[in-house]
Amino acid sequence: MTDNLTDNLTGFTFGGGLKAGNPTYVDRKSDDELLEKLTKGNYCYILNSKQTGKSSLRIKIVDRLKKCNPKVDSVIIDLSGLGIPKINWEGWCFTITQSIAEAESLQIMTGKELNKWWNDFGNNVPPLQRHINFLEEYVLKQLDRRVVIFIDEAECLFSFSEPANTDAFLAFIRSCSEKREPRDDNNPYNRLTYCIVGTTSPKNFIRDPQSTPFNIGQAITLEPFKLDEVQPLITMLGEKLKTPESASKELMREIIHWTGGQPFLTQKLCHLIVKERQSNPFTTVEQVVNLKVINNWQTQDEPVHFQTIEKRLLDNEAKAFDRLGLYKGILENGQIDYQNTSEQIELTLSGLVLEDEGQLRLYNPIYKEIFNLNWVEQEKAKLRLYIEEFENWEKWEKWKETNNLAYDLQERYLLYGTKCDRVQKWRIKFNEDNGKLYEKEGNFLDRSKTFWREVKDLFSDLQINEGTMESIIQSANDLTGGLHKFNRIVFHIAKNNNVVDLQQDEVQGWLENLVLSNSSNLELFKEYDLFRQDRDQFLNRDDSFDLISLFEKIAQKEPILFDEKNPQHRKLKDMCFIILDKEHNLRILNKIYEKILDQNWIKEVMAG
Repeated sequence: MTDNLTDNLTGFTFGGGLKAGNPTYVDRKSDDELLEKLTKGNYCYILNSKQTGKSSLRIKIVDRLKKCNPKVDSVIIDLSGLGIPKINWEGWCFTITQSIAEAESLQIMTGKELNKWWNDFGNNVPPLQRHINFLEEYVLKQLDRRVVIFIDEAECLFSFSEPANTDAFLAFIRSCSEKREPRDDNNPYNRLTYCIVGTTSPKNFIRDPQSTPFNIGQAITLEPFKLDEVQPLITMLGEKLKTPESASKELMREIIHWTGGQPFLTQKLCHLIVKERQSNPFTTVEQVVNLKVINNWQTQDEPVHFQTIEKRLLDNEAKAFDRLGLYKGILENGQIDYQNTSEQIELTLSGLVLEDEGQLRLYNPIYKEIFNLNWVEQEKAKLRLYIEEFENWEKWEKWKETNNLAYDLQERYLLYGTKCDRVQKWRIKFNEDNGKLYEKEGNFLDRSKTFWREVKDLFSDLQINEGTMESIIQSANDLTGGLHKFNRIVFHIAKNNNVVDLQQDEVQGWLENLVLSNSSNLELFKEYDLFRQDRDQFLNRDDSFDLISLFEKIAQKEPILFDEKNPQHRKLKDMCFIILDKEHNLRILNKIYEKILDQNWIKEVMAG
C-alpha cells in the first residue's frame, strides 16, 4: 500500500489509503455492505484493481466496526510488508502471528514473549499449526470479543516459492469457517472473521475447490464514484474555489465524465483543477486533462498510476498478448460480452476496463486516450516480433478462403532470414516459459521456418551469405506478389545466373531486369496452367470486348472500384492475375503479369 498524498493547498488526497476522518472520503454502497457482512461475522473478500479505494475502505470499516460495537476488534496483516520472497515458510507464519500478537487493538504479547512461546515448540510442530495454536489459545479462548482479521495485499500469497504453502494457508482460513456452529454460542470460531483484500482474481486461489475460502465468502465490489455519492468532493471544490454548490456540482460532473468515477483519478483531477484555477480561473477540465494528465503522461504520472496499469497488463509475456487482443476488441467496439474468463478477469484487474451489466467496457476517456490503438499495436509488436507479418498473413488466409482463390500469395508475409531465426529462438524460450500460441500463430511460424529452410537448401551449394538470400526473397516477392509458383521460378533464375557474384544491395535491380527484360525467362511464367486458362477467357466470349476494355483501364492503373453486381468485375476478380487491393480496387496481381499483359498484348487482343 502506498502512502497517500494530501495537498493542504487543494484539500484532496490521492495515492494510498485515506485516513479515518478524511473530509474527502466518499461513501459507496460497498461501505454499508461490507460493514453489515462483517458485523454478522461473514467472511468477505474485496478483489479489485489497484487504486480503487480498497485500502481506504478497509481503514474506514475498521473505524466504523469499533464505533458500532466495542466488542469487535480488527487486525490488519499487510502482506506486502512481510517480504514473502525473502523469508521461508516458518518465518512467514511467525510474522503473521506476530502481527496479531502485537496488534494495538489486541495487545496479546510482546515480540520477545511470542518468540519464546514459538520456539518452545521446537521442530515437532509445523509452522502453520503453531499459528493455529496461537489463535486458539490466545485469540479465541482468552479474548471475549469478536476479531476481524484483514489480509491485505493478498496477491502476495503467490510469491511463495512453494504453491503448496498458499494452498495450506487458504485451506486453514476455510477450515476456520467450517468449524463454526451458529447455534452454539460457546463456539469460539463464531467470533473469528476474515476479510481478504487484494488485486487478484478468485480463480487464482482455486487450485483446489475444496480448500479455497472464496466459495464460502461474500464478494464486495467497489464500483466507480457516482455523482450522487461524491458530495464530500463537491464540498471541497466549493471551499477551495469559492464557488456555489451548483457550480461545484457541474464541475464535478465534468470531472467524473473524464475519470469515469475512478477513485484515484477523480481525487487527483480535483486536485489539479483547484491548483490550475488558482492561477487561471477560466481553465477548463478538458484543458487540465490534456495538459496535466494525458500529454507526456509518463513524466506526469505521479504518484504512479498509469505505469501501474501498464505493468499489470504486460507483466506476463505469455499472457499479455491475449490481454492486448482482448482490450483492442473493446477499444474498437466500445464493449464486449463478459464471460468471466481468466483473461477477462485479469484485464479488469489491470483497471483499464469495467464489467457493467454483462458487458466489458472502457473505464474512462482518459484511459482510452493514453492506452489507444497505437499503444496497443506498439506493445503487441514488442511482445511478438512478427506481429505485422502474422496479421497480414492471417488476413490473406481469410481472404483466400472467403473468395475461394486457387492461388496462394502467403509467401510475401512469411518470415525469413535473421528475423525468422530470432523468432524461432524466442519461440523455444516462450515454450519453456509455458507460453501458449494461437493455433494459427503456430501454423504461421511453422510455415515460415519451412519456407526459410527450403530457400537455404536451394542455395546451399552456391555458398552465398544469408543476407543475399534475404534480398533474393524480398526481390522475388516484389516481382511476384508472393505467388508460390512464381517465387520458385524466380529463385531458380537467380540460382542459374551467377547471383553469387553480386553484393546484397545489387540483387533487386539485377533480378528485376533479369526476369522482366528476358523474353525466355518471361515464357517460364506463361506456362502456369491457371494463367493460360484465365488469359484465354478474353477470347471467343460474348463479352470479350467489355472484359478487355475494362482490363485496359486496370493496366493503366486507373482506380476501378470492385462492384459485385457487375458481371465483368466478378469475372476479372476470379482470374489469377487480378486482385483487389486494400481499397477494393481491381488491380493486376504483380509486376510479372503487368509485363506479360502489357499494352501490346491488349492491342493484339482488341484487334482480334
